[in-house]
Amino acid sequence: MMKRILSEHGIKILTILSFAVIVAIISYYEYGRKHQNDTEIKSQYTYEIRINKELEVVDGDNGLMAEQESKSADDWVSTISLVDVSRIWMESYLGQMKGRFVPSVKALKNVSVNEINVINANDNTVLIGFSAEAFNKESDYFDSWEGYVSDGVMICEWVVRFDIENLYDGTAKVRAALIQMPEEYGIKTYTSGGIPVSANNTDKEPDESLYRYQLSDDKIQVTFDGGEKWVTVPAESAYLLQSYVNRNDNTPESKKIVDEGTYVIDSQNAAFLYGGVVVNGKSVPLTIIYTKDKGEHWVSSQVSDITDLNFAYMNFFSDNDGVIVVGYTKGQSTQASAIFKTSDGGENWAQVGTTPFAKEIIGAAFIDEKTGFISYKYDTDMTNTLISTFDGGETFSVVQLEAQQLSDNVGNKYQWNQVFVQANTPTADSSGKLSLLVTQSPDSTYNNATLAARYVSDDKGKTWKYIEQIDTQIE
Repeated sequence: MMKRILSEHGIKILTILSFAVIVAIISYYEYGRKHQNDTEIKSQYTYEIRINKELEVVDGDNGLMAEQESKSADDWVSTISLVDVSRIWMESYLGQMKGRFVPSVKALKNVSVNEINVINANDNTVLIGFSAEAFNKESDYFDSWEGYVSDGVMICEWVVRFDIENLYDGTAKVRAALIQMPEEYGIKTYTSGGIPVSANNTDKEPDESLYRYQLSDDKIQVTFDGGEKWVTVPAESAYLLQSYVNRNDNTPESKKIVDEGTYVIDSQNAAFLYGGVVVNGKSVPLTIIYTKDKGEHWVSSQVSDITDLNFAYMNFFSDNDGVIVVGYTKGQSTQASAIFKTSDGGENWAQVGTTPFAKEIIGAAFIDEKTGFISYKYDTDMTNTLISTFDGGETFSVVQLEAQQLSDNVGNKYQWNQVFVQANTPTADSSGKLSLLVTQSPDSTYNNATLAARYVSDDKGKTWKYIEQIDTQIE
């Protein structure tokens, strides 16, 4: 009898507890839904903050409104750091999307403001690089940011012109007067995980990029601020300008350009790769010269004593990690290669491997520390000219590109793989998508010899899809 009564009471208690839990869940859900609906997220174009002299974000009512200062008494706004103000605004703007009740389609995690560089201090224009992960990977809410996604992380760069208004009450209002993508502003940006994305505005000259080099009075100089200040690279210009691609070209024009892929310049760092050849009768070892503080100090480091280079490529993926790929002649005519890596910013280099074929290398591109591509010069005994690595150069595999039907093939005279033979290393667009061209041999007689086949990859080069044939002579 007692057991039955206890059992009945237990059931009632469990029923009441279950009901209470359900009510609590519904209440929490409704509370969260209500707060989600109440959560206002302002766009980058309308978002503004108010800061005090300590560069703290304050509410509108926290200014010293009762103690209005004369405009001549305190012009503290003109003395504050533009970089600090930009970071505060950017972090505050992104912070809107990190709240507990932010709708999932607008929510972010792992937010980071990576770097800020002043482009024009006179009008408060800066370049801001930032990254974040979207909670909802299918959300299109962040498409307007026009970045690219790498391993689930959005990587973006904005050129922002700030309006900083002194309210003369001990506070200032900060808002973005104008936001542009780097290419709109006309600068060159590097936001593709290792492969430079050329983002020059067609209305501006390419040398208007923010970070670049120039040849002045037979000296190589670099700028980190769009040309306001130039720093001379303390290395022989004859070494830096020695071309691997056109090493036998002695025209004046050939001595004014540094080979693409043998230098890296960003907001703080610059590195130039040179040597591995004989210059003016002198054997110059393969060397890198670099700076990590905008040219205040330079360091030279020998990479290898290899000579007779006919190809060189260098890239850095972080302040510490970098790669160098070289091709050279061994003996009388045998082609050889070597891959070097650094993990200490370029001070020391170790050879980690070679490429699998004893053929002439004409291109290389590493999109990150692990993923890279190397292109060989086409030869009649080669069926594939492009290889890839996904372990940093320890092993390689041939890149497989599916053959297509030729659109103009009267009498079945031509075969796809006999027409499009020279696979070139891929480039990346602003979204991180890879694209490569397969061109024809110089003596091709198919249709138009400048016609090339274009393939793209959405998975960092693991698979490739044919897109179209394009004329490489049409800009």
